[in-house]
Amino acid sequence: CCHGPVQEKFDKEGLRPFPHALYLTVSSFQNNGLVLTQSSVMDYVDSPVLLSTVGTLILLGNTGLPIMVRYIAFTWSRRIQPQSEHKRVLDFLLEHPRRCFTHMFPAVHTLWLLLVVVALNILGTVVVLVQDWDSSAFSGLEAGGKIGNALFQTVSTRTAGMNSINIAQLSQGTTFFMAVMMYFSTTPTVVTMRLSAAEHELDITGRVEGVEEAVITAENS
Repeated sequence: CCHGPVQEKFDKEGLRPFPHALYLTVSSFQNNGLVLTQSSVMDYVDSPVLLSTVGTLILLGNTGLPIMVRYIAFTWSRRIQPQSEHKRVLDFLLEHPRRCFTHMFPAVHTLWLLLVVVALNILGTVVVLVQDWDSSAFSGLEAGGKIGNALFQTVSTRTAGMNSINIAQLSQGTTFFMAVMMYFSTTPTVVTMRLSAAEHELDITGRVEGVEEAVITAENS
């Protein structure tokens, strides 16, 4: 049986560990920001492992999805037998990703997306730490805890909406920056999707990538 203040709070609110963990996992990956507790994930402010897990799920369920999909396909293609049917399929997938999946991009565009995601998260973490290092929102946390929670808050702000610290206690500069990050939201993925559209190549719908349906209809009429 689990013990501790968090478990005691769960028992008081009628929550059970496994259903709550399952719900939190799905909610994090879906980026819907819904948590069974009233305090979001503030109960885990001192749990870097859990915050790292939730933060990773948030990234992989949104901006990091195209990166994860291409990484899995690339790794799998290197582990299967050469000249096999699976090898040819994966090579085609890696060479023409947009013909198979709307959220899988060529290598160059995937690298660009990765760099943008890393840069945005580093920038957000630095802004939060500079603005609120001595803020009451981080009271009681050591340096490592402040960095970890600032990083989690940056990852969560753009799309998920979960919070591990009290947002009301942050400075106006940080909250304004968070509002700007929310505005960006999934922009890196959408921009990459548009830039990766290969000219004169069919996409997953069977149309030439980047050509709108109205254009095709007008040309055929």
